[in-house]
Amino acid sequence: MQKLYTLLVFSLFLTYGIQAQVSFSDNFDSYPEGSYLGLNNSAWTTWSGKPGTDEDAKIVSDKSKSPSNSILIQAQNNSGGPMDLVLPFGEKFTKGTFVLKMSLFIPSKKTAYFNLQANEKIGDAWALDANFGTNGIMDLTNGGTNLLATRFPIDEWFDLEFNINLSANLWRVLINGECRGSFANTLNSVAFLDIYPTNGNCTFYVDDVFFSHDPSASTLDLDASITGFTWASTKLSGSSDSPICYIQNNGTTVIKSAEVVFSATGLDDEVYQLNDLNLKRNEKSLIYLPEVVLQNGANVMTVVITKVNDQDGDDENCNNIFTYVLDAIVPAAHKRVLVEEATGTWCPWCPRGAVFMDRYNDIYNDLFIPIAMHGGSSTEPMRLAEYEQFLGFSAYPNCKVDRGSDIDPSVTEAPFLENIVKAPVAKLESGARLDTETNTLDVSVEVEFLQKGVGNYYVSLVLTEDGVKGTTSAYNQANAYAGGGSGVMGGYELLPNPVPASKMVYNHVARAVSGLSRTTANSLTGSLEEGTKHVVYFSIKLDNKWNQKTMHIIPVLLRNAVVMNANTSTIDEAINFGYITGTKEVELDAALNIYPNPADNYANVEFVLPQTSDVTIELYNMDGSISQSKVFEQQSGHVLLKMPVESLTSGIYLMKINTNVGSKYGKIVISK
Repeated sequence: MQKLYTLLVFSLFLTYGIQAQVSFSDNFDSYPEGSYLGLNNSAWTTWSGKPGTDEDAKIVSDKSKSPSNSILIQAQNNSGGPMDLVLPFGEKFTKGTFVLKMSLFIPSKKTAYFNLQANEKIGDAWALDANFGTNGIMDLTNGGTNLLATRFPIDEWFDLEFNINLSANLWRVLINGECRGSFANTLNSVAFLDIYPTNGNCTFYVDDVFFSHDPSASTLDLDASITGFTWASTKLSGSSDSPICYIQNNGTTVIKSAEVVFSATGLDDEVYQLNDLNLKRNEKSLIYLPEVVLQNGANVMTVVITKVNDQDGDDENCNNIFTYVLDAIVPAAHKRVLVEEATGTWCPWCPRGAVFMDRYNDIYNDLFIPIAMHGGSSTEPMRLAEYEQFLGFSAYPNCKVDRGSDIDPSVTEAPFLENIVKAPVAKLESGARLDTETNTLDVSVEVEFLQKGVGNYYVSLVLTEDGVKGTTSAYNQANAYAGGGSGVMGGYELLPNPVPASKMVYNHVARAVSGLSRTTANSLTGSLEEGTKHVVYFSIKLDNKWNQKTMHIIPVLLRNAVVMNANTSTIDEAINFGYITGTKEVELDAALNIYPNPADNYANVEFVLPQTSDVTIELYNMDGSISQSKVFEQQSGHVLLKMPVESLTSGIYLMKINTNVGSKYGKIVISK
């Protein structure tokens, strides 16, 4: 195997100039088990060009399509990677016929992923993303555009083939030799195969990898295809949409008419007689398809070209049919899913995160709760350092769904759909009151248990703002999609790099956080039986520059740092719901003394505590972020605490005193 490959490579180097045929294959059978692939075959490398490291894949023998070896693709952590295996194709192919084949084994309840890079500079543009879900559906996308969705076998080997006529922009997809459809790709080129485990659940085997390129490609005479199928609605049972698609001419003969049949689960077949088309080569015409209401479970939508210019069939049968498969689900009552995104104005690929957060929030509404955590740079104007440090994202852009592993923003829908069907242990409702003099927002979060709770629960709070605009260059957004070379990305391909601040609007921006970790003040104590209610209180100083009308209050219920549920409401909605007073809102004492005030090195905090409790003192600056906190254990009766403030800069601070029987607030001035 190794010798054969070497001869092929030598031939390629001699003949690339005259566009000779190229072929490559590897079944891994001659390599020692447990060894790194890149050290056995120099054709393989890694994303960082470091074969023989954790980025490389190892040879295994526990499963194989062709005896006796394969490679195992598996992440070493929940955030994905570090394995990142790359197979260069030798050059960027834009014409001719390119074929890529591989055998895959995806275990039950596991996922798989790979992509095709479009340009010779790796990481410059993704021609195709292939995501294989636990539901047995393979989704092929490009920049968020759905190219094709079809089923694949689970827990068994299957052969996947891409047979691509680059000259005609005709990408055929076959599974076990059966055509599953085709599409036209906005990035019609290939240069690398990249195999990457995107998260801790991404585990699969690969065998019998083959690719070839022929500079020639068949010229089609009479050929029509279905492309650009778009389902713009949710994947929830009962949701509806009127999808669209295009009929495109890939041949030299003008297409004057066509017959198209649309079928969908729960609908009778609909026949379209398309007359007076007059489509020349590469021209296309829009088809409006009937409304489809999703049923619970598998939904299959199929568009078939049955006649072209009054003839049965045409030169290429594989592109006459387009199938889109989705599994519709029913959300659990009161369940919401939290999606936290790592982003920054400095990050050139972060427009992808903005596009997908807006898209899924728009179609799923409050079921999908997005938070844009800006960070990654000390110059980031919307940075919330405390939140950034707590979440600890490994790269930008990235997302955590319900505080799970790091994943790309473009693939957040799948884990959202997995989580939204899980019955929550409790539901959350936010009430609020606003002190307009101090601009302090008090929030009460009512937690009602829908089933018996087990463990230690606590509540965190995040405030976000939509419609954020900036006037300085710090708000310019770096944009790798400028010019369209990296594909379509929600209109960013039409904008410059960087996008000037005047053209940018930032949504879901995290502005303030409280209770990120479990403390006495934000913990739920007492009975956790079904039907019991608990109230947790927060107080956050709002910045005068924030637009309160576009802000959201997001309470998050956690157990052992795992998100159990969340909710979202505007400030106005929370005020209308009403601020809840309860046992945790007991006044500690009317005479709270903070002295000296102004303070320099320390402040004495004096009050009366009716029962023994840990006391947490938190100091917030004027933008609502916490500047300092200290826990004083087991206090009771007349309490006098010495709070250090020597590390704080001069200014006005809000002091919050948390106990297990209530909270108390005061102001302190720091003067240096």
